[in-house]
Amino acid sequence: MGNTQAKIDKRKEEARKRKRKQRKIEKSRIKPAIRKKILSGTCLALVILLVAGIIFSNTTYASTVFTAVKVGDVKITAAEYSYYYNAAFNQYYSTYTSYGITIDTSTSLRNQTTLDGTTPLDEYIQESAISTIQWNVSFSEAAKEAGVALEEEDLTTVEEAMTTLQETADEYGVSVDEFLKSSYGAGVTQELYRSIIERQQLAYKYYEIVNDGFEFSDSEIEEAFEADQATYQIADLRYQLFASTEETEEDSTEETTQDETEETQAVITKEATLTSAEEFMASVESEDDFGRLSYDIANGDGASTAEGADYSTQALYEGVKSSSLDDNVAEWAFSDERAVGDMELIENTDGTGYYVVYMVKTPYRYEYNTVNVRHVLISVGDSETSESTDEESAALTDEEALTKINEIYEEWKAGEATEDSFAALAEEYSEDTGSSAEGGLYEQVYKDQMTTEFNDWIFDEARQAGDTEIVKTDYGYHLIYFVGEDLPYWMVQVKKDLKTDAYDAYYEELTAKFETSTHWLGMRLRHEPLPVSS
Repeated sequence: MGNTQAKIDKRKEEARKRKRKQRKIEKSRIKPAIRKKILSGTCLALVILLVAGIIFSNTTYASTVFTAVKVGDVKITAAEYSYYYNAAFNQYYSTYTSYGITIDTSTSLRNQTTLDGTTPLDEYIQESAISTIQWNVSFSEAAKEAGVALEEEDLTTVEEAMTTLQETADEYGVSVDEFLKSSYGAGVTQELYRSIIERQQLAYKYYEIVNDGFEFSDSEIEEAFEADQATYQIADLRYQLFASTEETEEDSTEETTQDETEETQAVITKEATLTSAEEFMASVESEDDFGRLSYDIANGDGASTAEGADYSTQALYEGVKSSSLDDNVAEWAFSDERAVGDMELIENTDGTGYYVVYMVKTPYRYEYNTVNVRHVLISVGDSETSESTDEESAALTDEEALTKINEIYEEWKAGEATEDSFAALAEEYSEDTGSSAEGGLYEQVYKDQMTTEFNDWIFDEARQAGDTEIVKTDYGYHLIYFVGEDLPYWMVQVKKDLKTDAYDAYYEELTAKFETSTHWLGMRLRHEPLPVSS
């Protein structure tokens, strides 16, 4: 019975095998035709999808749908990224072309590099754009969390930006939308532009709130100074370098580019420089001697005895920081053991020569007070050569500018003659765009920050709060109002660095909270930039 059943099972299996084989033969007869249809249909579908993708990717809709950058939960579309990318490029372009550097706008930025030749220009601009996006989004979102919103004054600034946009488009003879599209790419509309400006305005508003909140007591400032005196201390000294022209071991391995037939100059050995330095030092008995002997080295033996020779500032370096000196000289000059009149012969750090150094004033800090001032600037130009046909916008002659500044001065004196009334006139008339919006105010001005004539007037020892005067500089005529003195300059320096450190720490925490990521397709949709002026 067992054998019989086995035989039956075997016959059934063989029958199943024959059926499978038959079906396989039959399928093979019709497969080529079916396969061709299936493959054709599949290929056609893929081509349609590919073409549709290409067309879709170049539409305005695509640029407003795809995300290019994400900061926290905020998604920046390809269109908005394109705006920031092109804005970053225009900034780069205007900066470097102003120095006469040529940038090829006919070639993709992917095929160019930054000036140092190490970074693809596209990558550099991309990083700049993303950094700006991260800053704007992080601060604007933090502002919203803190309950800070744009107020009437801020919205006025936004409207002014929109007006400027319209005026620019009018200058080019195109609509605003056409101008935005050609400058920043598809999808950059007036609505998007306004939202970008509003975000920027809110971000900057909150940044100012945060930055103004970094306050430090006098004791904290003093403590910071003591902890890092090398950064803030300065010294006055005279020094003379005696340099060797002897070839070092490193120099001898370098390939010479000098014509072998050219007559070589006499080599000054290191031993000779040492002898010269020692002889110089031996002849110096006072600071005056140092200046006189150094003057003779620079101008020839006996030059200091010639009529009219002035060597009072020869080899004199005032207010120098340790970072600006040779390391060995700095170590000596900023030692606690230094005293006025000390003199030393010091080998330079690269071992190619010697300094003779004379201590004029031991390390100190800037104790003088900074000052706060307001001013109205009326620029002077040549109206005869001005290309402007608008009489009001034509550059003023010296006489016209002087007349106008005097009229403003008389208007102030005829009114309340207060600081507030002066600020109002500065906001109305001043041509200094850096301060006019703030009523012409400059705070914590330090010595030599302003032009010579301006500086000399505001730092006159007789200057009193409320003093006013018209001062002429290379920029034109300034009507200046002296507000008063502020913090000592050394405190301003330390406080500035403390605020910078506090801000850096704050921003590091902020960016950690609003993490930034990029999305390849959205970023690839960006508009290839051309300078706005093109």
